[in-house]
Amino acid sequence: MPEWSDSLAERLHRVLEAHPDGISEHDLIRHLRKAACPEIPEISDRDLFSLFRTHFRLFHALYRLRDELRARRLGELVPDPLRIHVEPWKPGRPGLQRLDRLAAYYADLSNLERTTPEDVARMIREARKLQRTSEREQALEVLGLESSASATKIKRRYRELAMAWHPDRGGDVRRFQELQAAITLLADK
Repeated sequence: MPEWSDSLAERLHRVLEAHPDGISEHDLIRHLRKAACPEIPEISDRDLFSLFRTHFRLFHALYRLRDELRARRLGELVPDPLRIHVEPWKPGRPGLQRLDRLAAYYADLSNLERTTPEDVARMIREARKLQRTSEREQALEVLGLESSASATKIKRRYRELAMAWHPDRGGDVRRFQELQAAITLLADK
């Protein structure tokens, strides 16, 4: 399977031009699969290792296209998985470019070759753990508590705020719902 080709760059550029407001990685992959792009094979969404490999190949190509567009001063490709888009090219000042670790990661095809299914499973576990941590901190913030708050302190603070913001006591429905969502999330952790 080819890692990079001019035809992939052309296809990517055409799809991005057709979506000036941007396109998600998922939708971009769908477009490329519909076009029978050999670099983006049909795979099951449940095959996480193959999904990772497809993601890697796509971002390898996107970063290469980004570099090509920059060199030709045609635009600045922003390879964000939620919104891949091309912004107008703007001249920068010399010496202001910084190391882009993601671009370096995706540029090195040995990263693709040495990543195992176990590595992908570990990355997914770590990402989910980070997401849960972030959700917990957001819920604690709603309650006005520090991340070190005990379960007892969380319950006490929730009761105080729920009494103050309960709609039957003249409180705000939206704020009360935020409190309920926060305590529900914290109870599940």
